[in-house]
Amino acid sequence: MIGVVEKIIGSTVKTINAKDKMQSYLKESYIYNAFYFNVDFDDNAELTADTLNQIDIGIYAGTKDKSFFLGTLLDLNVLSFLQNGRNIVDIAKKKVKSALTYDYDDDTVNTAIYPYLLPDCQIEITNKLEKQVKATLGYIGLDTTSYVQYVKSKYGGQISEEQLKAQLNASINKRIFTGRGETLTATEQTFTISSANGWYDRIIIYVQEGNINELELQSLQTVVERNDMETLTDIAFLRNDRDPTKSVPKQIAIIENLPASHNLNLTINGDKDTKFRILTERIV
Repeated sequence: MIGVVEKIIGSTVKTINAKDKMQSYLKESYIYNAFYFNVDFDDNAELTADTLNQIDIGIYAGTKDKSFFLGTLLDLNVLSFLQNGRNIVDIAKKKVKSALTYDYDDDTVNTAIYPYLLPDCQIEITNKLEKQVKATLGYIGLDTTSYVQYVKSKYGGQISEEQLKAQLNASINKRIFTGRGETLTATEQTFTISSANGWYDRIIIYVQEGNINELELQSLQTVVERNDMETLTDIAFLRNDRDPTKSVPKQIAIIENLPASHNLNLTINGDKDTKFRILTERIV
C-alpha cells in the first residue's frame, strides 16, 4: 500500500518543563503508520535507564478506549530496538532516538486494515525529571480520503466510503501496549498480570537495574514459560557504540502468543532490590 497512496511526513517540537506535561493532537484526516520520538536532555543529565523511565508517554488512538501505548520512554525504546534494531542513545549529545513503525502490506478490505494507529490521535508526554526536556514528535501518515479513493478504484467501487471508514474504525485487531515497573523486595517474588480481553502477542520482561536469575510464568496453574536468564538475549539496546560501558538493561525475555483471559502469575528469582519492567503487547 505504501507508495500507492501519498505518504505525509510531519513533525513538531515541544519543550516540556520539569515536573510538567504536554499534549499534542495530530490531524484527524491522517492514518499513522510510523512515529518517531527524539528527546533531548539537559547537558548534565546522565542517560541511564532510570532517567529514561522518568518520561511517561501516552499514545491514544485506534482502540475502543483509545489507549494504544501507556508506558515510559524506556519502554518505547525497548520496542524501538525490538522492531527496528536501532542503537538509540547518544551519550555525548544527550539525545534519545526511538521509533514505532508498522508494515501495512495487506490492504484487503475484508480484514481490519489498520490494526494500529487510526485518525484522531493524541500524544501525552509527562516529564518527571528536575530539568526540562525537548521532544521532537514526528510521524509518517497517509491521507484518509486519498486511501478511500484508492480502495474504491481498486475494487470497482464495490465498497462505499462509509463502509471503509467503518472498517477503519472497527474495534478488532487493535494493539494496546502497557508498561509497568516492579521491584524485587525478596530474592523470589510472584507478580500478577491481570486478565483482560484478547490475547498477548508479546509479554516483554526486562531488567532496568539489578539481576534476575530465573523467571516462571504460570497460567491456570500450568507453567507456560521457565527461563534461567542465561539463555536470554544479552542486548545492550540502550548503548552508545562509542562508549560501551554505558550499557543499561541487558536482560530481556520475550514470551509470545498467550491468551489474556486468565490471570498470569510471574515468579521472579533474583537479587533483592532488582528493578524490572513488564511490557505487554495485547491484541483486542
